[in-house]
Amino acid sequence: MTVNILVLHGMNQAGKNEVVTKKFKQLLNGTNVTYYLAFLEGATNTLKQVVELLIKEGLYNFNIIPILLFPAKHYFEDIPNTLKDIKAHHPTLNYKIAKPLGTHRYITKIIKNKITNTLKKCNEIESVVLLAHGSSMYTEPQQALHHLAQACDEYDVPIQTMLLYGEDNYTEQLGKVLNKYPNTLIVPVFLWDGFLVQKTKQFIRRQAFSDYITFCSAINFIPDLAIVIKDRINEVEVLTNVYHAS
Repeated sequence: MTVNILVLHGMNQAGKNEVVTKKFKQLLNGTNVTYYLAFLEGATNTLKQVVELLIKEGLYNFNIIPILLFPAKHYFEDIPNTLKDIKAHHPTLNYKIAKPLGTHRYITKIIKNKITNTLKKCNEIESVVLLAHGSSMYTEPQQALHHLAQACDEYDVPIQTMLLYGEDNYTEQLGKVLNKYPNTLIVPVFLWDGFLVQKTKQFIRRQAFSDYITFCSAINFIPDLAIVIKDRINEVEVLTNVYHAS
C-alpha cells in the first residue's frame, strides 16, 4: 500500500496549522483522495512525525506531495533531507516526491481568471504584477514565475513579475513600475491569503507607492486546487509504477 502525504509549509503560531487542516478537509472532501497532512513548521504533525508514525503501523511506501507552488529550499533541501534522515533509520522506506503545484496548467488557469475578472471590473488598470515568494538561494522560483507570466500574456496591458525574496525584489521594482503605471493590478501568486500575503499588502499600502493599486486574492481553497493536487498524486503514482516495473 502506498500512502499519500501532503506536505505544507505550516506555521509555528498556535492554531494556524489546525485552521489549514480544516480547509484541506473541506477542499478534498468527496475527491476520493486518501491522504495525511504533514507540516514543515509547527510542533505537531511534522513530516518526520507523520512518516515515522505510519512506519510503526507497517507502512513503508509513500507519495510525497509538496503543497508548494515553486521549487526552492523546502523542495530541494528540507523535504528530501528529512526523508533521507528517516530512511537512514528505516532502510525499507520508499518514497517519490511529486513536482510542486505552480507549473500545473490549472494554476495558470486560476491566475488568468483572476486577471480577467479584475480587468472586467476595473478597465482603467494599466499593468499587472505577478508577485510570488521567491528565494534568495534558488533561481527556479523566478524562472517558473516568468513562465507563468508568459502563459498569462494575452491582455492589452503589460505583465511584470516580482518576488518577495531574491532577484526582481518588489521593494526595489514596484515603485519603478508604479511611476509608469499608477493603475496596477497586483496578483499574489500564493496558495492562500495567509500571514505573508497580508503583511506584504500592508507594507505596500504603507509605502504609498500609488493610490490606484488593485489587489487580487491569492489562489485560496478553490475547487481547481483539488484538481491540481489529484493530478500531482496521479503523476507520481505513474512514476512509482514505472520504477517498480523496471
